[in-house]
Amino acid sequence: MYIKESNLSDWEKTNGVISYGTLIDALNADMVLCNKIVEVDWELLGNVEYDKDYEDCLEIGFENCNVRKNDKDLSHIEECGDCPYYYRNNDDYYQFFIIDIDQYEISKLRDLGAYVTILYSDELDVYVLAVGHYGMSWYMINSGVKIEKAKELNMLI
Repeated sequence: MYIKESNLSDWEKTNGVISYGTLIDALNADMVLCNKIVEVDWELLGNVEYDKDYEDCLEIGFENCNVRKNDKDLSHIEECGDCPYYYRNNDDYYQFFIIDIDQYEISKLRDLGAYVTILYSDELDVYVLAVGHYGMSWYMINSGVKIEKAKELNMLI
């Protein structure tokens, strides 16, 4: 996965970040829009393969999670998967794409700290890109990846 610096827009250069659209394009993955996939396998919503927010939550632990800081009684929660604040449902996403991606690309997204959600369907044996951006151009949305970070990891050429 490489991002060409010459392909960065003025918006990206001005803000010092790589857009969601540029990042997804850099994956060079085949994608098929499949918004009804949750009707076939709704359990994929709980099968998070990569999500920065979720991984941050796992890293800092339940008790320190900002989302839960006002919850006084955490005794009923055993692990993040049981967290009532992190339950995902179909309404959290605008679109679902079956995406041709593998663990290598997912590890690169993780290294970059990208705000991308990749789910996995056990039933269909496919990765799914879940998009929560409602109607805005992907090329105007911050992917969470700083241009300097991409350079540091030699992913910006």
